[in-house]
Order: sequence, then structure tokens, then C-alpha cells
Amino acid sequence: MKGSFVLILQFGVMWIVGNQRTEAFLAARKVRHHNVQNLLQSTTTEDTLIVDNEVATASQNGDLEIIPPNGSFRDTKVGDISIASMNVLAPSYHALEQPEEEREQYAALDRQSRYVKAISMAKRTNADILCLQEVEGGNEELNELLGSCLASQEVDSTKGYDGFVFSPLLPNRKQDIVGLCVAWKTDRHRLVSCETFRRGMVVQLAEQSTGATVAIANLHLPAKPSAVEGRLRSMASAIRRIQTCEATSAKRKRSALDGLAVVLGDFNCGHNAPPVKLLKTGYSTYGSVRDRNYKAKISKRVASNMRHVFRFQDVYEGDLRYSIAPVTVSLHGRGPGSMDHILFSASG
Repeated sequence: MKGSFVLILQFGVMWIVGNQRTEAFLAARKVRHHNVQNLLQSTTTEDTLIVDNEVATASQNGDLEIIPPNGSFRDTKVGDISIASMNVLAPSYHALEQPEEEREQYAALDRQSRYVKAISMAKRTNADILCLQEVEGGNEELNELLGSCLASQEVDSTKGYDGFVFSPLLPNRKQDIVGLCVAWKTDRHRLVSCETFRRGMVVQLAEQSTGATVAIANLHLPAKPSAVEGRLRSMASAIRRIQTCEATSAKRKRSALDGLAVVLGDFNCGHNAPPVKLLKTGYSTYGSVRDRNYKAKISKRVASNMRHVFRFQDVYEGDLRYSIAPVTVSLHGRGPGSMDHILFSASG
């Protein structure tokens, strides 16, 4: 990674990773996306930005630079890439809070208001790459809406995204409309490959100017607290596909970004959960694997097949985890914590 920078944003937290260091460009703690309507309607920074003493001190020391919640990335240059991740809350999910007879109408209205604003919020980060969870697509009407929301230019002249891929959370069930999306600006990047699988997608993009490739896994792991094995298997699927991207890429180093791998999204588990440990350590334990109060039995053979060569780094490592990482108020009764993550691995 020497000589290059990776800018990453998730739920209002901006990072710049480069030259073996991590700096936060925006310290913000936002409520979970289920309250995104309140965020979108908010007109004061107090509702969307909480800066604690540690963050304030770091800012004064120059380690952190605090910018407004609606701030945006600087324009990147060759060898840089900026990435934003956001769960926008699918209208069809949002409508589940309504009486059954009102859900269809509520979802239709939500698609034309809050949903559009949520995607706009992500676009205003000016990231090169957008990774969105809980978008809707899969049919002509929803694909057209998603494409137009992504491609349109914002009122602040932020350029739209004219390239994107969508996949339902369960690719074998084509009737499902809720899924994942990765979007990019075609003047900066081109699509090399896209593989979809249960609860995830791995997209390989190349810099237009150099051909340097980056593999990005966008995930929305199972939300059910007891789905310990399901989350672990989906993560292993993502890693295998990243390995395939690395193996098929040209070996020559075209830029410092070549070989970068990023895994991000809504993991629905904490930073010490088995899927995150798998990313960091390169292996999973076998036998009884525990995630808080839940556990799954993983055979030695299954655990062996999950081994990989990467050693992903968590951008929220250390004290930053407790000061500026995105926080979920409740994890199905498991208490506050982080369930939205960004990890990266750089080659060479």
C-alpha cells in the first residue's frame, strides 16, 4: 500500500488508509439505519454527530480531523480509491412496521421519498465506489429506479454513478427484490468481474488509467442471532471469491492499489464474532464456535476449508472501536455494539 491511499466511509465515518497508517477523517456515531428517516429529516448536526472526549482530544492533536456529517471525500487521483458503505433500509422492509393491508402502499411511497434520500446521502460522500445494502432491484421498475437514483447528479454537483451491479440477497430466488449493490463512476473504474452468492457479492474493478485491480466484497450477513454458522459460511464464500480474483489478476504491479481486497457491509455481528476473526486470522476454530450467547458446531473439515492466506485489518482497530465506530443500539437484545464493518488487506 505504500504510496497509495484508500478512503473509506461507513455510516458517517471516513477513513484514509495509506503508508501503513489509519486516520479518521470524520468522527460520527449515528443511530442504526432503522431510524434513518429521522436522520434524513434532521437539520442539526447534534442529531447526527456525537464526538466524545477521546475524539475531541485526537482532533486537537491532529490525529483526527472532524468534518460535518454531510462532508465528502476529496477527489482521488491515480493510485487512490475511495469507498463508501451504507445500509439504506429497503422500503419493503421498512413497510413491515405497518399494518399488513397498508404495507404495499407505504413501500411505494417510501421508494419515492426516504429511499431516494438515503441513496442521495451515500452519493454525496463523493466516493469512487458505493457499496449499498438493502437496496431493491431485480425487476425492470426497481432496476430503473435504482439506476436513476445512482446516476443523477446531486444538487451540490456531486457526480452520479453510471455503472452498477445488483444482486438479491439470495441469488437463487430471483423473485426477491432486496439485495446488494456496488456502484462506480466509469471514467475512473471499469468492471472486471462480479460473483454473487448467498448474502454477498464480490466485485473486481480496475482503474481505467492503469488497469490496477481491486476486489471488494459487499456483504449483508444473516440477522438472526443464532445464525452463527450461516454468517461464517457466507464470509468464507466471500474470501474464496476474493482469492479467485487475486489468482486471475495479472501478476505485474501496475499501481500500489493492485491486489487490494476490501470486505465490508452489514455483518449483523460484533467485531469479535467468528466471521471477523476468520478475516483477521486466516482460519476458523472447529467444534463449538460461539458468538455471544449463541453457538454452532463446526466440523474440522469445514473449518479446514475456510483457511486462507489473507490477514485483513480492521479500520476500527484499537481504541477507535469505542470512540467512532458505527454503533447499533440493540442487537436483538444483545446490547449496543458494532455490526457494520470494514476490513482490508493489501498485497505486497
